[in-house]
Amino acid sequence: MRGVTVASCLLLAASCSQPSPPIPPDSRNRPIEAARHTPSDRTTLLNELERQFERWLDARPSSYQLTVSRLCLCDPGVPWISKVEGLVVRHSSGGHQGDGRSTGPALRTVTQLFTEAERAARSDADEVEVAFDARFGYPTRIHIDPWRNSADDETEYIATLEVLTID
Repeated sequence: MRGVTVASCLLLAASCSQPSPPIPPDSRNRPIEAARHTPSDRTTLLNELERQFERWLDARPSSYQLTVSRLCLCDPGVPWISKVEGLVVRHSSGGHQGDGRSTGPALRTVTQLFTEAERAARSDADEVEVAFDARFGYPTRIHIDPWRNSADDETEYIATLEVLTID
């Protein structure tokens, strides 16, 4: 058994002492190019956000309760739940992680949802998708994937609106 161990060690040592293959001349001193991150054109999405925001301004209820949940592989935290009258937040809770830290941008009104969707659309995120409510036009889903081929970095906001009063 001892002879096999010694022979294995000698064979390993011999293979380590062999020179490595030469570097091809055309690849020496060439800068390493980083993969460029180029998001797609977001003009269509920005135009749709503007169109849906106008729709929201025309159709919005006098008061509503907005619930916004964050979905991610991180600590999704406690959803934002807000009661809004006109443009004023009358009551709000949530929007924090299990340890009490903020979960990100305050999404307590529909206007703040539109602001976050626009911010994402103008960012260099690889993918941004927004779905809109058929009745009022507010964003019901904002999906943000910052980097292509990177796992566990996506964030999604899901919004539901309950009409409290309508004019």
